[in-house]
Amino acid sequence: MDSVGDVVNGEQNGEVDVKVYGWVAREGDFHVGNVVGRYLRKHTNLTTIDELSKSESEKSGKMVAILATQIEAKNRYFQDLEKKNNATKLSITRLEEDNRKLHDAYIEDFTRLADVLNMEVLFAART
Repeated sequence: MDSVGDVVNGEQNGEVDVKVYGWVAREGDFHVGNVVGRYLRKHTNLTTIDELSKSESEKSGKMVAILATQIEAKNRYFQDLEKKNNATKLSITRLEEDNRKLHDAYIEDFTRLADVLNMEVLFAART
């Protein structure tokens, strides 16, 4: 590859279908007066690899911070949902217990009433 990023034919290296996804120009390429230089000055900024690396690192750091904040917010939301779920489960458990007690009391009263009626029927049959 030369300084303006020409693609090296992959077959020369014994490889097939080599693709270039980007290239690096030298400072001289940026300032030259040919088509490549004009294109570079019009569409790009002259930066060093260190500057580019630092910029990408800052972008990555910002993205990590944003994602960490989103994860924290979702965790708080999840904890709130868990609290509500636990409160609902407790409420349902209490209602089921109350329902069971009411049912048992009903059965007990019904049995007692049936016993009283049976006694009255027996008493009436004797007289």
